[in-house]
Amino acid sequence: MERNPLSGLPARGALLRHVSQALARDDHGTGDGDLLALLTIEISDYREVTDSFGYEASQELIMAAGDRLREVLPSGTTVAHIGEDTFAVLLADVSGANAKEIGRDLLANLASPFRVGGDPMPIEVTGGLAYRVGSAPPFKSAEEMIRASYSAMRQAKRDGDDRLAVARDPHQHETRRLRRRERLREAITANELVLHYQPVVHLLTERVMGAEALVRWDHPERGMLYPQAFLPLAEETGLIGELDRWVVETALQRARRWTRPGAEVLLDWISVNVSPQFVESGLQEWCLQTLREGSLPGGALHIEITERWALRDQRALQSVREEGLQLVLDDFGTGYSSLRYLRFLDADTLKIDRDFIGEVGHNQKATAIVQFLLNLSLRLNVEVIAEGVKTAEQVETLRELGCSMAQGFHFARPLPEREFVRRVSET
Repeated sequence: MERNPLSGLPARGALLRHVSQALARDDHGTGDGDLLALLTIEISDYREVTDSFGYEASQELIMAAGDRLREVLPSGTTVAHIGEDTFAVLLADVSGANAKEIGRDLLANLASPFRVGGDPMPIEVTGGLAYRVGSAPPFKSAEEMIRASYSAMRQAKRDGDDRLAVARDPHQHETRRLRRRERLREAITANELVLHYQPVVHLLTERVMGAEALVRWDHPERGMLYPQAFLPLAEETGLIGELDRWVVETALQRARRWTRPGAEVLLDWISVNVSPQFVESGLQEWCLQTLREGSLPGGALHIEITERWALRDQRALQSVREEGLQLVLDDFGTGYSSLRYLRFLDADTLKIDRDFIGEVGHNQKATAIVQFLLNLSLRLNVEVIAEGVKTAEQVETLRELGCSMAQGFHFARPLPEREFVRRVSET
C-alpha cells in the first residue's frame, strides 16, 4: 500500500482506491441507505509554524497530528495523509449527524495544543465533509468526492465561524455559483458598489491625515452589504481582479480630487486594500500606468496588504513603491512571522492590529507589545497607525506611548462619501 513517508499513513493514491471501492459497493446496492462520508482536515497553521520554528518543527507537528488521529479513531477506519498539511478520514455506515459529530470531535481533538519547539501551542484546523447516501448522487467517482470535501474545507476557512463545512451537491453548487458570479459582475458594472471612507487622524494635531477606502455593495434587495458578504464570492469565482480594479480606480479618482490644494477636503493620502490577485492578474502594471497618466502627487495612494499575503509573497509590490505608492502592512502583529519578514519587505506603514489596541492601557502585555512596535518603527523609519481605537482613554495612552496616527470608531465609522466630506470639513 502506498504510504506517506512522514506519517506512515496511507497516501492519496491509497485513499482514492479505498473511496472507489466504497462507492462501487454502494453502486451495487450493498450499502443502500447507509451513509458514506469523507472528512478532509487541514492543519491550517502548518506554514506559519514552518516560517516561525523551522522545517523540523512543522514535520514534528504533522507526525503528532497523524498519531493523534490514529489514537482517537476506531480500528478499521481509513485515515490517510493526502497532502503536506492535509489528512483525510473515510467513514462508512454512519448517519449524517454522527458523521458531523465525529468530524467536530476530531477537529476539537486536533485543536488541543501540540508541543512545537518545546512549547505548547494551540493549532488551527479546518475540515470539510462530503456525503454520499447509498447509490444516490452526487459523487460518481472518488476524485469527485475528494474535490467536494476539499471545496467544503476551503469554504469553512472563508467563513471562519464554523471550522467544519459540508459539501453541497456539486451540480447544484456549480449552478448556484454561476448565478452568484453573474450577479456580482452585474453589481460591478451597474455601479452598485460604493466606497466608504474611514478617517486616519493625527493624534497630536487631530487633523485628518488620510482615509482608508472600504468597499460596500449597495444591494437593491438586501441593503448595504459589508465585504465579508461578497469578497469570498469574488475570490471563489475569479471576480476579485475586476473588483480590485474598480476599487483602485475609484480611490484614484478621489485621491486626485482630495490631495490637491483647494480641495473640498484636503488629505495627504487615500489607502485601499488589495488582494494577492492585484499582482497576479496584472493589475499592478495597470495601476502604475494609471498613476503615470494621472499625475497623482507622490504618496497620495497607499496600498494595504495583510500579513498573510506578505508571508506568501514578500517582494511582489516593491516595483509599486518605486513608482511613488506607499505600502502598508495591515493587521500587523497577528502572524507568527511579523518580525521575520520585516527584514525582507520594505514597508512604509504598519497598522497595529485592533486586538492589541483594544487592550492598550489595561493589559500590561498588550501595552508592552504596542510600545515595542512603536520603538521598532522608529528604528526602521516606518510610520505607524493604530487600528480600532474606540475610547478617549486609548487615545491618551497611545499619545503617551508616542503613536502619531490612529483610526477607529472613536473618531468615525467608515462613512459614505458625502458624509465623510461633511464630517472632515467641519473638523
